[in-house]
Amino acid sequence: MRDAAGEARANGTVLDTMKATLGRREQDQFEDWKSGHRNADWREILDQRDELRDGASKKPDKDEITTLKAENESLKERIRTGKGPDLTPKGGGSTDLNKARQDYAEGKISTSEAERLGIVK
Repeated sequence: MRDAAGEARANGTVLDTMKATLGRREQDQFEDWKSGHRNADWREILDQRDELRDGASKKPDKDEITTLKAENESLKERIRTGKGPDLTPKGGGSTDLNKARQDYAEGKISTSEAERLGIVK
């Protein structure tokens, strides 16, 4: 014979243990889901619990969202004021120096410019 009361207690204990693996919000969502799915089998119950648990771990936390929003606003402000990072290409490197030496030798740049570049002393 089946002990219906004992089976119900056991099921309730298993469900409570599963619910304890969820956060507060997910526990409420699980209870809401469970009330609408009274005839769900264990596979459906486990899948729902896993979905809620995995979804909670994928959500960024409040501090991370706040930090990202602040960084975004900071970047927008820098763009609006023209104080963004200097993205202009910088001179230098042996190719540029060799080109400058060649230009100086051919008279394409002045002596003062060559001194500034370190070609002549």
